[in-house]
Formats: sequence, C-alpha cells, structure tokens
Amino acid sequence: SASMKTLTAIYDFSLFPYALGDVLTWNVRTAMAAHEAGAEACKVVVLTDPKRPHSIFQTSPDREQYPLFLTELQPAFFAHPNASSFHFFQDRKEFNAYIEKLHRDGEIPVKEWVAYRQALTAQDANATVGRFFSDRVMKQSPINDFFKKYGFIPKLREVSGCEYDIDTLIDAQGEDAVIVTTQFRLRTLDQAIPDYETFRNADPSVWEEFFRRTADLYPQVKFFLLGRIQEKPMRILSLPNVFSPRALGLNLGHEISLLLRSDLFVGSPSGFAQLANFSDAPYAIVKISERTYDNYGIPFGANHLPFASKNQKLLPNEETPEILLSILEETIQNHKPRRSAHGNAIRNQEKTSTYRFFLNGADFQRENAKLLLPRIQNAIKNVVLLSPNEALYDLK
Repeated sequence: SASMKTLTAIYDFSLFPYALGDVLTWNVRTAMAAHEAGAEACKVVVLTDPKRPHSIFQTSPDREQYPLFLTELQPAFFAHPNASSFHFFQDRKEFNAYIEKLHRDGEIPVKEWVAYRQALTAQDANATVGRFFSDRVMKQSPINDFFKKYGFIPKLREVSGCEYDIDTLIDAQGEDAVIVTTQFRLRTLDQAIPDYETFRNADPSVWEEFFRRTADLYPQVKFFLLGRIQEKPMRILSLPNVFSPRALGLNLGHEISLLLRSDLFVGSPSGFAQLANFSDAPYAIVKISERTYDNYGIPFGANHLPFASKNQKLLPNEETPEILLSILEETIQNHKPRRSAHGNAIRNQEKTSTYRFFLNGADFQRENAKLLLPRIQNAIKNVVLLSPNEALYDLK
C-alpha cells in the first residue's frame, strides 16, 4: 500500500545468515522498500527458531548456540536507518500469529508476503531460498538503482545508548589523534570457523608491518581493530598504537558507532566494510575480489560505489604496507583537530553506564583517587572525633 504508515521487515534466521554484512545490507534494503512504499518507518521483526536455528547457507549455530550468536549480532539491527520499533521472537507460533495480524493490517506488502511464505515452505530447496536471499540481501544492484532514481540511499546510523562511551573513548586519545578503524579478515585463528571459509583471509604480516611503520612515522594515529577478538593475533594487539574495543568491554553496537565517527576505515571486504559502504565515513576497502565486485553490481576495478563520495574508495589491489600507508597519509594530510565531545559525555553520563578506558596514566590516577578519597575523608573525621584506631584502620 502506497499509504502505509509502517512497513514490516522480517529477518528470519532460518532463511538468512548470521552475518554482519548481510544484516546491514538488509537494513538498507528494507529502508529503501519503506521509502518506495511511502511508509514513514520500518517495524523490524526478527525470528530465531530453535527448531531451525540456522539457514541452508550455514552449518551453525545449533539450538544450544544460537542465543550467543544472536546476542553478538543483535546490535546490527539497531543501526537500521529508519526503524521505529524492534521485535525479537524465539517461538515460531507466536511469531506467526504476530506477522499474520500485521499482514491483515496491510503492514506487509502482498508480494513480499507471498515470496516469504514460498521460501519458508521450501526451506530445503536451495534454489528457492537462495533466490529469496539473493534478491533481498546479496545483490546490491538494486541499491545502485535506487540511488540513480532518488539521488540518495538510506544511511546506517549509530546505535543508541553508545554515545557516552564513544565520546569518552575518542576524547581519551586527544584532539590531534587520528582515529582509524580497521578490520582485516583472519579467521584461521578462530577455531569455530571451518577452513573453507578462510579464502578471504588477509596477510597478518602485512598489517603488522603497516601498524609498526605507522607507530614510528605518525604516533598520533590510533588503530581500533573491530570484530571478534578471536581473529586478532596477540602480537598485533600488543602494539602500542593498536586497540580492540572488545578488549575494552565494548560490543558490536559501540564498534558500529565508532566506525561511523572515525577519521578513516580501512580493511578488507567484510561486514564492517559494508557498514562503511552505507555510511558517510571515509573508507578504503582493499583486496576486493571479482566476486565481491559482482555483488556490488559494478565493473571489476571500479574505485567507487555509485553512491560513494570522493573519500570512499575501493581498491582491488592486494594489501601491502606501502598501499596502506599511502591511504593513511591522505587522511592525515586532510585531518583537522576534533572538538572535544566531553560536553556531550557529561550530558549523557546520567543515562549510560561508563566503561573505563585505561589508555593513559591520568585515568588510572583518577580512579585511584575516586576509590581512596572516601577512606581518607573518613580517617580525617575519626581524627577529629579522637578515634585514632579507626583513623589508622582507614589509612591502612
């Protein structure tokens, strides 16, 4: 219906993969569908069915593992460009009753409803489910067509609730710091990933050399390695200019927000690369295969997506320290000191629990002072009250 107020978008994990890039692309595609239907927003409905916890595209998770997979991936849905509400189901009977009512109320287009029901009843038919997934997620040519028609695409947004933590993290680097988010695929180190999924792996020695050279040449650059910490070599994480948000207690929602605010994202094709693609953040994606270009719907070797800006680049080249440094140096040349977000952090402090970013000695001293001050004050009080034993206990 061209007059519908809200379009219902369904992500059923028995049909679609547990994959960051797929969820983010689906976010954009469903926001596009809402715009074309004349809807004001999307109602995001997600199903994880314990009886069918994964699709034909994956061999995991099983019914015991799927809550963990969903918990890790769930923040990606909250980056949706125009979602007005989110609804998560684990019971197919309750889910069916809910979406059938939405269909009767005209919130699910008839054509989409029919296609979904057909794919659902053909769960073991690779061709039907594959076509359903390809038409709604994998193919990006419809995004290019949408941009050509309307002159914009819906952009992914920061995950609400992460503002204070990201303000604090960025401020801790200093106003002259160049914040670079990165993700290079290295699934060999993750024992849960089968060998056949490692074909897009990066060369870790290249990235390590790049980080080491940058530390010597540009100490103001801070790298934040996004994604599962299982994929990150310890020798890289131990470098003084490299940090893992996950090791700082942050999650995918924070990483999404951090990338969207970073001075540069550089990495290989991945879920985080898709996040960069559908954002205003400067980026350079390297080591892009012909298959990825085909999914992008553009000729092999093209340097930009149709809807990208000048500082959003695609590079089919193999990554080398020299190429990565040249990308970084362009960002450094155009970098301007950022204004402190401390005011925003103070305003958001009452709304959000805080993480401790021990990135310099001052943070450590501030926390010590906060913990010790009440005991010192109590000791002074006991001295005044002529209770030296109690005062001595507090000081000890």
